[in-house]
Amino acid sequence: MRAARTLIRWVLGFAVGLGGIVGPVAAQVSHPMDPLAWGEYWTVLEVLQADGHLDEETRFSHVVLHEPSKTDTWAWTTEAPIPRAAFAVIKQGDRTFEAVVDVTNARLASWNEVRGVQPNWLSEEFFSMTGVVKQHPEFVRALERRGYDDLSFVECVTLPPGMYDKPEWRDKRVGLVNCEDTRRVRNTWTRQIEGLTAVVDMNAREVLEVVDEGVVPVPTVSSDFDEASVGPLRTHATPLNVEQPLGPGFKINGHEVAWGRWSFHVRPDQRSGAVISLVRYHQDERVRPILYQGFLSEIFVPYMDPSTPWYARNFLDAGEYSTGGLAKPLEPGIDCPDNARYFDFIVAGDNGRPRTVERTVCLFERSAGDAVWRHRDETAKGRPKRDLVVRFAAVLGNYDYYFDWTFQQDGTIRVGVGSTGIAEAKMVRDRMAMAAGTNGDPGSNGDLMSDDRADAYGRFVAENIVAVNHDHYFNFRLDLDVDGPINRFQRDKLEQRRLPADHVRRSIWVVNSETLRNEASAKLNVDLK
Repeated sequence: MRAARTLIRWVLGFAVGLGGIVGPVAAQVSHPMDPLAWGEYWTVLEVLQADGHLDEETRFSHVVLHEPSKTDTWAWTTEAPIPRAAFAVIKQGDRTFEAVVDVTNARLASWNEVRGVQPNWLSEEFFSMTGVVKQHPEFVRALERRGYDDLSFVECVTLPPGMYDKPEWRDKRVGLVNCEDTRRVRNTWTRQIEGLTAVVDMNAREVLEVVDEGVVPVPTVSSDFDEASVGPLRTHATPLNVEQPLGPGFKINGHEVAWGRWSFHVRPDQRSGAVISLVRYHQDERVRPILYQGFLSEIFVPYMDPSTPWYARNFLDAGEYSTGGLAKPLEPGIDCPDNARYFDFIVAGDNGRPRTVERTVCLFERSAGDAVWRHRDETAKGRPKRDLVVRFAAVLGNYDYYFDWTFQQDGTIRVGVGSTGIAEAKMVRDRMAMAAGTNGDPGSNGDLMSDDRADAYGRFVAENIVAVNHDHYFNFRLDLDVDGPINRFQRDKLEQRRLPADHVRRSIWVVNSETLRNEASAKLNVDLK
């Protein structure tokens, strides 16, 4: 299989008008925005147990810090502590509850059932229906038609179905189950048993429907990408070392960071990966508030194939798949440079019990040899640029995402998203694309409007394997408090202005500025007509 490598660079920059490996950071609660500590997770469990809200069916979607009010947080000092609280989303059978626990005083502050909603996918649910579908007669017969009389090496995974208002799905926890042949391969993404889907109700643990769209051969091409499979990996010709012999240029106090004129709080978070709070800019004797809070809100990844189950691949990666923690351990020297510092994180499992995920967020200074400013003349030279980067990485199925919050010396904060990993691919009957009019030349897409083409909705990346077309949308929540809470969002549009007929030039562009009153007026319109 030809390596299907993806690199996405999405950068959000906003100006605010301001002109060797070191060990993990100590997880000490000293700030009202610090993540929950180990003992605080246990306080949540013990309080819920004492109040009769834990039983064998209790599962935790997530347990996170219940943040104090914005006003109290901005005004917080070490002399005026704020009580700590935790927020939990809990699944019990087919019911969903939200709980707030006062962990400072070890008491239950609220317990409310939320009707008409369901929590995100739990870790145990991805594989919980394998035994059910393997015992379903219709599903078993469909596997037998594909040559699977022995299901020992067939593994199945259950995924959310997308937001479709099908009457027969209402009031059920519906999942779509697909299976793969795991024999003799490490990369099972190219061993999907295509064309066969079981629609299941996970609460009732029953199969609602078996969808068989026809037998598709499982590819036999090798797609493993480890060194034993692809041979020696490329190396760099010479070493490139990043050294700070006098230590980093930033200071860390718990989860508070100070660097140059910037200061802020960073918190690893189960759903968002990392939350940046209380960003301030220190200008002379003045401390200016800039950003109350910013974090990743959602990742939306819709796939463009109408077949079952591909039509349901409208992934909400942060909302549906953040159980167990969105951020995953960072590998020193690969995910972060040698001069990075790391924050560990404690996350709740499906049973609510805490566990530590090491190196979930890294912090480092970066210099790429650029200038932060230059104007070369007789009186001035350039000024070398150095950035401060807060990074976390998420592994979501086939994709590995990088998220960088970059603080710059020119008063700019940039949010960058990068992605790598492997393609999520569809198994097809055709070996390769054979486009009409190309003399049988494989690899051409040909007539993409023909739905009967195997690659009508993607690209061949190997024999019998098509990487399906899809999009990635990243949504961030930014609560800006530039010099105070009363801010306006201004959008500048470039518009053409025609010049008089007797002018030597035909047109110029001008800036049309408008103040947006709400989020709806700032929405992104994607017109595919």
